[in-house]
Amino acid sequence: MHGVALVVVLDDFLSPEMRMRTIENKRVYAEHWNFALVAPSAEEVRDSAAGFPSAWAKLQVAKTALESYRYVFVVDGDAVIMRLDIDLGLAIAELEEVGGSMLISKDFNGLNSGVFLLKSTPWTFAFLAEAAKARALLGRKTRTMPLKYENRAFFYLTGMWPECFGVRRPDALLAPTYNDTRKFRDGIHLVDRCLINRRPVHSTLLWDVLASDAGMDVSTGAFVMHVAGGTPQSKRAVLEILLEQSSVKTSNFQSI
Repeated sequence: MHGVALVVVLDDFLSPEMRMRTIENKRVYAEHWNFALVAPSAEEVRDSAAGFPSAWAKLQVAKTALESYRYVFVVDGDAVIMRLDIDLGLAIAELEEVGGSMLISKDFNGLNSGVFLLKSTPWTFAFLAEAAKARALLGRKTRTMPLKYENRAFFYLTGMWPECFGVRRPDALLAPTYNDTRKFRDGIHLVDRCLINRRPVHSTLLWDVLASDAGMDVSTGAFVMHVAGGTPQSKRAVLEILLEQSSVKTSNFQSI
């Protein structure tokens, strides 16, 4: 089994050009650290999503990568790796030390599946298999489950639905319950979001500020900046700035 693969799963919703640029950002980082890059084409992403929104495809792509690589680092297309000098091996060592299978962070919406690290273990394959099985339940439009798409699988399988002041958020009160959440909580190693999954702007909305850990770090030195939420237009505008600021400099974009 090989070492580390960096996985980025993205269709053309940001535009074909921005898709190419954000994948190239991950390619430069992966090549610098001698990691493999797994970046399926937009068509392959849609096929892997199996009729669900494209974000669900990352779980299948990660599963396939874990069959060949010991560790898989999944980074959303609307995130930018900002620093070339940060060694992912530090996160791998921390995951090994605690005996976990997934390293992930939380924000004020709970677990954030935009950036996470997986180890090839039976726990991980079970998690991904159960997440795939739950797509029919979780992938539909509803007002009784917060957020959208594959992030819901992380909430559902762990029972860690978003909370405010220790109480499940109103839009999650009627969310479904998985029958063995303890099993999947036990394999997760939570880290501070500032380590792997910062946001580029600061929240000024009262209801965000009142939520735990709602502040969005605007300081320099971030490893990965994630433009979660917003429209494709607003994402592209922020990604343009982040790609320019990133020390992971790209020049000759390759068609992917």
